[in-house]
This record gives sequence, structure tokens and C-alpha cells, in this order.
Amino acid sequence: MSFKTITYQTIALAGVAQAVYLVDSLATKGEMNTQDFEVCIKSLLTFEMDNPMDIYGGLAGIKTGLQQLHKQLSTTQIPIQIKHGMPPLLCF
Repeated sequence: MSFKTITYQTIALAGVAQAVYLVDSLATKGEMNTQDFEVCIKSLLTFEMDNPMDIYGGLAGIKTGLQQLHKQLSTTQIPIQIKHGMPPLLCF
């Protein structure tokens, strides 16, 4: 697998992690980061791009998602976001 492919897959997974984190935050705290929400909504409406980073407006747009991925991969416990976010991905 090429570096480019792994990078693009990681970016896409960070986008999913960010969306799941926002849903969890809204459900448990009743609030969420509006900038992260806007990035997620815009990603649904972006159809033409040169690479996956363009979907999120660059890596800064998925900073929360990347942080969540790092947090989830750095622990031995299964975070609630993985429990909620992974089943839809397994359908593909």
C-alpha cells in the first residue's frame, strides 16, 4: 500500500472520528464545536476535490478528529466513540 493511500485513509478516518465525537458531545453534553460541525457538513457537500484534505479545508479542519484518533489509539480501553462509530464502517 502506498503512503498516499494510507495518508488518505487516515484523513478519511479522522473525518469519521470527528463526526462521531461531535455526535457524542451533543448527545452527552448538549453542545458541540460549531467550527468542527461546519467542516463536517461542508464535507458532505463537497463533490470535486484533488485530494481528501480538500474535503475538510486542510488538516486544520479535522484537527479534532485527528486528536480523537490519537487518543483512541493511545489507550487500552475502548472509547465510546469507537463503539458507536465503527459499526457503520464495517458495512463497507
